[in-house]
Amino acid sequence: MNKFLSLVAFLFLLNTASFGQAILSFKSLGHEDDAIVGQSGSSAYYLKLDPIYEMRGSKLVLYFQPSQALIANLSYINIIINDKSAYSGHLTKDSIQSVSLNLSPEDVSADKFLKIQVKTALVITEDKCKDLDNPAMWLKVKAFSYLSRQKSR
Repeated sequence: MNKFLSLVAFLFLLNTASFGQAILSFKSLGHEDDAIVGQSGSSAYYLKLDPIYEMRGSKLVLYFQPSQALIANLSYINIIINDKSAYSGHLTKDSIQSVSLNLSPEDVSADKFLKIQVKTALVITEDKCKDLDNPAMWLKVKAFSYLSRQKSR
């Protein structure tokens, strides 16, 4: 009986803890998988934000899939939020990679948009001239990337 009551209490706490959150996938916001192609490519996302949610305690989780032909330790991804650098790092050998970033109210523009830029510096060979025409230089930002927001009280 005690275990049953503990389970019910745990489920109740879990339900109330997630009640104030909204998870918005890129796909639900109209963005499909987006390929960034070339040695130094970029893609930008402008997400209109609903004022009933606040940014404090919110996070952005980006999933991306790099081409398996890339030299991971020489290739980079950079994430810029509201024209401020938020993340820079090497790619790894994983087929799907992710970056989780905590957001704050300063990350939102005055017109209530969240501007996210993903920039890449990709390398396949150590000869930059050969890399220019290589069709295997790509990275896809996945549509199941998401924005998790807290509901205002």
